Amino acid sequence: MAPLRKWLLSGLLVIVPVAITIAVLQWIIGTLDQTLLILPEAWRPDKLIGVHIPGFGVLLTLGILLLTGAVVSNFIGKKLVGWGDKVVSRIPVVRSIYSSVKQVSDTLFSEGGNAFRTAVLVQWPREGVWTIAFVTGAPGGEVAAHLDGDYLSVYVPTTPNPTGGYFVMLPKSDCVELKMSVDEALKYVISMGVVVPGSVR
Repeated sequence: MAPLRKWLLSGLLVIVPVAITIAVLQWIIGTLDQTLLILPEAWRPDKLIGVHIPGFGVLLTLGILLLTGAVVSNFIGKKLVGWGDKVVSRIPVVRSIYSSVKQVSDTLFSEGGNAFRTAVLVQWPREGVWTIAFVTGAPGGEVAAHLDGDYLSVYVPTTPNPTGGYFVMLPKSDCVELKMSVDEALKYVISMGVVVPGSVR
């Protein structure tokens, strides 16, 4: 039974990552293929070719993103975006949602974005229990006025889904800066400590 158990585990180590990767890619491609629905029915690849080929939605999405980026990068495009922001900001319910999403997207995707600057080690959720967090900046405005000393704004991700987590402000002295990169730290968190970055192995 020992060799069978070893072969079974070895097979799982190969098949599981491949299967999950394929499933995620299928979900992403299937979702992006929904963008083809914005085209007139006669222009859709399925009608033109006669055969459904997954992935045309990815190309269309990339084309839309590139075209939008090219348009808003010039002077006129920036003016149009600014005008659109002003219009949306006057709509009572929409403005709160839009402004929050825009601030997050500007932080994450802009060239000067500062999201997840550094990986740090912090004691969370109580003293003596350590976890990895990511520095997102420093407290500002009224919040900073109520904090005595040097503080950092950090994001504590959950495992294995790092998109959920907690935003906390901790004294800088309580945050131990790690030499590992943000990507290595994310892998460490997502893998629940199984994938150990080389810098700390």
